[in-house]
Amino acid sequence: MYSVGIIAEFNPLHNGHLALLDYARNVLSADAVVVAMSGDFVQRGEPAILDKFTRAGLAVKYGADLVIELFPGNVISSAQGFSEGGVALLDAIGCENLLFGAESDDLNLFRQASLSENNTGATISEDKSLPYADRRAEFLKSLLINGGASPETAGKFLKGPNNILGIEYMSAINRMGIKMKPLIMKRKGSAEHNSTQLSDGLYTSASSIRTSLLAAETRDTALSGKISSCLPPAAQDAIKYAAEKKLLLFNNDMDLPMAEALTKASKPDRMPKDLYNRIISKKDAYTGIESFADLVKTKNFSRTQIMRGLYSILLQKICCEDLYSFRPGDEIPYIRVLSANKKGMSLLKEKNSPCPVINPMRDRDRLNEKSRLILDQSLIISDFVRMTRQTKSKSILTPESRRFFHAII
Repeated sequence: MYSVGIIAEFNPLHNGHLALLDYARNVLSADAVVVAMSGDFVQRGEPAILDKFTRAGLAVKYGADLVIELFPGNVISSAQGFSEGGVALLDAIGCENLLFGAESDDLNLFRQASLSENNTGATISEDKSLPYADRRAEFLKSLLINGGASPETAGKFLKGPNNILGIEYMSAINRMGIKMKPLIMKRKGSAEHNSTQLSDGLYTSASSIRTSLLAAETRDTALSGKISSCLPPAAQDAIKYAAEKKLLLFNNDMDLPMAEALTKASKPDRMPKDLYNRIISKKDAYTGIESFADLVKTKNFSRTQIMRGLYSILLQKICCEDLYSFRPGDEIPYIRVLSANKKGMSLLKEKNSPCPVINPMRDRDRLNEKSRLILDQSLIISDFVRMTRQTKSKSILTPESRRFFHAII
């Protein structure tokens, strides 16, 4: 079976994501499309706007056959950790190909930039007077120029945030020695991945959609036609329903839990000490997540790094221990299905890995002790998010432990 894997967040699923799923299905003629998707939180460091079962169900409705959940520790990790977690899960399912959207579709540039220091002998500068992102950009630029790209081409390529994530995907494949072919769809619409402004037309960034949804909630106004035009019909319905019922989650919904976490914080095991110290040194000035991230960021710590650090502290407090994060060399503890159709269910029977496919809590006892602890972390986090939504919406929601994946047959 010719299977194509995608690592995604669908936060929320919009027309650009629809184009990616359509590309996998109709241009690449994939027999099966598998998505490794973030669950309750997303990689930029914030809660997912819609619950993971809704987002996964929408993905299957619009072209995916199987949606599996990334481990929470990988989701709120760096781009490297996020990529490693996604690639490993897709490999365990048996995906021979990894498809991603990017500003460039020049595969040679991605290959050259994803070469490791061990292969090239090059190293990232240790000059701490420059932000790490700038030092890494210069490192990647040198790899591209040494590979034959012009300085102008290399510079333009490295300005694309989706290009940078694509490099991480390919680097993860190389590091883990996985036989997975990278495939690229050139990104449509807004070039500004993190833009907070809705662009005209059918394509815009998920960031701009979330910003507009938060503004609509703050003003207690209906969704604009401009937002709806960027979403497929079922996603429009899901967003409208969630907005009416006060089920959409934003960073400001986590302001009070984060305040409590900061008062009793301890350093997560895998968080750099200087990042943790920077956050804690400013905690007495905390008034809310968004304003605090702006206060704490420096040239060496980006806003996104601060946000991921904050949520690492919060989730560690909720779980009373460090979050599990898949690392190369680990055995995958389990595969958690969020949504699937009949073809996706068949694909599970042909997976590469012996690790179990689970539906909590029905299958919890099939896991070994370590895997049960990892699953329990995920369930605790999901229950925290459910109760946050429940408190906001004043409506009773089904606990994670009693939810089974959404099968679309």
